[in-house]
Amino acid sequence: MKYKRLSTKKFNKILRCFCTDITATACAKIVGVNRNTVNSWYNDCRRRALRSDIQREHQEL
Repeated sequence: MKYKRLSTKKFNKILRCFCTDITATACAKIVGVNRNTVNSWYNDCRRRALRSDIQREHQEL
């Protein structure tokens, strides 16, 4: 199976689910994508948030 790009509309729905603390399983059902896809994006959001937080701490020093 080839990889398919996630539409902007679906990405925005996943991001909204992440921000409102909806589980990946529930989000996958809402958006209509595989749970692993949602988990991948959730993990990416967590990594970006952590990276931003670390950079902010370094700037404060």
